[in-house]
Amino acid sequence: MKRRIHLGAIVVLIAFTTLACSSDSDDGDGGGATSDAFVLDLIDNTADDTDPVAINGTTFSFSEDENAFDDLFP
Repeated sequence: MKRRIHLGAIVVLIAFTTLACSSDSDDGDGGGATSDAFVLDLIDNTADDTDPVAINGTTFSFSEDENAFDDLFP
């Protein structure tokens, strides 16, 4: 009998955890941060000469060596 109670409690706990961690909304109303609009804006405004974008107060930029792959592609 105790084994059934423990098994039932485990099943309920797993179901609750699964439901609590899932979200069906795509518009960000689920309380979590979404990056859909940000990423889509970046894709729509792609160019080789764009300015770095600040994310959460941090600015990300990448410097590239234009000759970095010359040895790989003759």
